[in-house]
Amino acid sequence: MHGALHGVGPAMIRTTLVVAVGLAPLMLARYLSVSMLGRELALVLLAALLVDLVAVPAAIVGLRAAASRGIADSDEWLRREMPADRE
Repeated sequence: MHGALHGVGPAMIRTTLVVAVGLAPLMLARYLSVSMLGRELALVLLAALLVDLVAVPAAIVGLRAAASRGIADSDEWLRREMPADRE
C-alpha cells in the first residue's frame, strides 16, 4: 500500500493540478454560470483527489482486515450490524 501511494500519488497530484490549471480560466469568465462552473470543477477536483489519496487506501486496508478475519466474503458483518428485528 505504501509503495503504491508513493508510486501513483505524485502522478495523481500532478494530473489534478494540470487539469485544474487548464480549467482555471473558467473562473475568470464574465458569465456567472461559466465562472461558477470553474469554481465547482475546482472543488470537485480537490474532493476527488482527497478521496483517491485518503479514503480509497483506508477502505482497502479495512477490507483486507475484514478478509483476514474471514468475514469479507460473507454477510456475517451485515448480520452483526443489523438488529434482529430487521433480518
